[in-house]
Amino acid sequence: MFADLSTVPPYLEECMTQPEFKRMLFRIISAQEQNRFQSLAVVSDGSNEEKSLFTIALGISYATFLRRRVLLLSFTQSLSFS
Repeated sequence: MFADLSTVPPYLEECMTQPEFKRMLFRIISAQEQNRFQSLAVVSDGSNEEKSLFTIALGISYATFLRRRVLLLSFTQSLSFS
């Protein structure tokens, strides 16, 4: 099932309609089409960086406008690779 914009909270809809967000989404889509990658990860080094709203808005945009599947994962602990 795809997201319906009528169920999107106003603060997320506001984020999704910002010109900067739309440009960034278009750049990601263009890069995805040119380089033929199918997965996209949003990551950061800092635990205090606020990426949750952006990630949720990006996921809703993908699901709503592009009819693509989205899986959101959130980790509260640091991952350590040896």
